[in-house]
Amino acid sequence: MERNQVIVELREHGKTLQEIGDLVGLTRERVRQILEERNGNVKLITCPMLAEELGVGVQTLYNFLERVGIERRYYWQSHDITLVKYLFAKNHACRMCGQPVGPHRWVYCSDECCRKVQEEDSRYRARKYYWDNRDEVRRKLREKKLLTNSKACGIL
Repeated sequence: MERNQVIVELREHGKTLQEIGDLVGLTRERVRQILEERNGNVKLITCPMLAEELGVGVQTLYNFLERVGIERRYYWQSHDITLVKYLFAKNHACRMCGQPVGPHRWVYCSDECCRKVQEEDSRYRARKYYWDNRDEVRRKLREKKLLTNSKACGIL
């Protein structure tokens, strides 16, 4: 692989100019010049800056990139940023109402949407019924001889 291509890839993966220079035997100024020649005046932004622009945490951004199958990198160019923003807007909507999900949420836009889904979820209702009526459920299971030792069955 060409040295300049190696330099560009190392930079995209988050290496500093000094680290790249040490690896390929150049000064950090020469590395900067090569990157500028190669990329022109393209502005690169970091993952934390991109996450801030999207209004989410860095880990949320990494999880999203993994989910949609985009390779995680430290530096982003403008055309890549546009793609990520588009996919994020398309895929990062509330699963209940479709509105954008806020910066500190991942699945639902509000507690209200989360509660609506839980109320509609049959598994949630079954668990809720069990916990609300656990003594009666245990008594019925004992009568049918399905429950002999509640701890052994994993039911407390």
